[in-house]
Amino acid sequence: MLGRRRKLQEAKPFKEVEGEIRGFIEAQKEQELKKLCKTYKERLDEDLDASFSRDFEVSLRDIRRMELDKWATIKNERLNQSANKSLNVSFPSPKPSLPKESDTVEFNHELFHTKVLIEKLKASGGKTVFSSLENQPKVVEKALLQKTDSILKPEAVASLLPSEDASVKASFTVGALAGEDKSSVGFGDSKGSINLLGTSGILGNASTAHASFVTSTPLAGSPNVKQEGEPTPVKPAVIPPSLSTQQTVTAQPAELKQKFDGYIQKLVSDHKTLRAKLTKFRKEPESAKFCNSLKRIINEQIDVTTSKDYNDIKRISMAHNFFESLFNGSPVRGSGDEGEVRLDLANEIAVEYTIAWICERYTKLVATDGDLIETIATIFTMLIRLNSVIRERLMASIVSTSVLLKINNDEIIKKVTELGNIPAEESSVWLPEESNKVRLLLKVCLYTRSLASNTLDPDSLINTLLRTALFTEPVPISTCFILTAIIQIYKKAYVFGPQTPEHGKRIQELMEMDWTSVLASYKANIQKPEAWNVLESRQNVCLQQLKSAIQEPK
Repeated sequence: MLGRRRKLQEAKPFKEVEGEIRGFIEAQKEQELKKLCKTYKERLDEDLDASFSRDFEVSLRDIRRMELDKWATIKNERLNQSANKSLNVSFPSPKPSLPKESDTVEFNHELFHTKVLIEKLKASGGKTVFSSLENQPKVVEKALLQKTDSILKPEAVASLLPSEDASVKASFTVGALAGEDKSSVGFGDSKGSINLLGTSGILGNASTAHASFVTSTPLAGSPNVKQEGEPTPVKPAVIPPSLSTQQTVTAQPAELKQKFDGYIQKLVSDHKTLRAKLTKFRKEPESAKFCNSLKRIINEQIDVTTSKDYNDIKRISMAHNFFESLFNGSPVRGSGDEGEVRLDLANEIAVEYTIAWICERYTKLVATDGDLIETIATIFTMLIRLNSVIRERLMASIVSTSVLLKINNDEIIKKVTELGNIPAEESSVWLPEESNKVRLLLKVCLYTRSLASNTLDPDSLINTLLRTALFTEPVPISTCFILTAIIQIYKKAYVFGPQTPEHGKRIQELMEMDWTSVLASYKANIQKPEAWNVLESRQNVCLQQLKSAIQEPK
């Protein structure tokens, strides 16, 4: 009795117990509310991770099923061969069976994180395309050439100005909810002049300070190069600050073309200087063996890990792991007798040589096979995350070697004259190869827009190409080619935004233009009929491709 009375005295009153229960329930509710009050960015990341986790598990299950079926088929074929020798009987090959829910699948975290990282980089690059367009000022452009009668249907003309495009508005909303910068890229004022970005050495006085591709960018010890023993960093998706902090300069079309030509000449000159240094480095006796071994190992890895299937995440992950080890200074080995090769990160010229060879090798593959563009653009997305200098060197290499990106009359005349002196079968590959390289460049710029740049900003390059192609004297082949490539990669919503109606107007003028009269001015400089046929036929092809790109559904 005394023990029971003591327990009753020590027992808490019902109100206190009820209060504790209520407090516990309220705390649980607060935790649930906190989970529901996550930011849009957090929910987006979680949904993305969950979605790719499900898709990736399904793909792994399919791969496992295919491997089991393949080995079962091989096993039964061997049984058939042995049975035919003795009993003359056969065993039927098993039919492929769907995976069961109870099947266990080994989850590869490394491949999964690689795929999620690739898709996040691509998604962030695509979203920021629209976030930089919302506040662009309107520009009234002057007509540069006379127009002929309209060749566009009214609905086609209306499609050039998608001011009420729901997809564009949705993209703006996504950028706003994700906390992205809405800084505008100014291109004009109320007087009809053109505002050009002076960012990252593209235009203005900043070009001489930032456009050097020889010694301006530190490679060893760069924050983009992971040091030994450190985890691989993942950079946040942010708009490069140069888009909002740099001042703009005003230029008329003639001044725009002059500055663009100066920029291209500077870019080509710096690229040639760098190539000369790399050639000298390669010919030095102490570095010749290193360069030859490095080239063979890189070629072998690129050949093994490059596939036309851009969803082949295993090969992409293999390429990423190899280049990550290479740029971290770890030893890499090929299948031949080259032995181990280790890249000295303190040797800037050796790092430059490695980057140059990677860019050259991938560019040559893309030029001959357009089906590799998406895969190689994905690999470059991973490479640029390791070292942003790779993007700058790739941009410099393609722009310097591309005839059409220069938007220059003399370059076009020189090229068509050269093509007129070779058989038609050989000259027919020039335009597709040029197109493949430029599309690779644009895709890499699009996918890596969220990664900051030390010198050459991809946004500035694309915007400058777009404005120069639109608002300067049209150049045969080159003008239509550049506009088509940008529209196909960046989509019409980027080129024909609701705040840039002058783009649609100018595109319409170019498609309505009498290109026969434009080409006539080149007749005096092109003597051979074969060269003239090259110019005329390639211009017609590029013009038709531009019309097709415009008429494609949004």
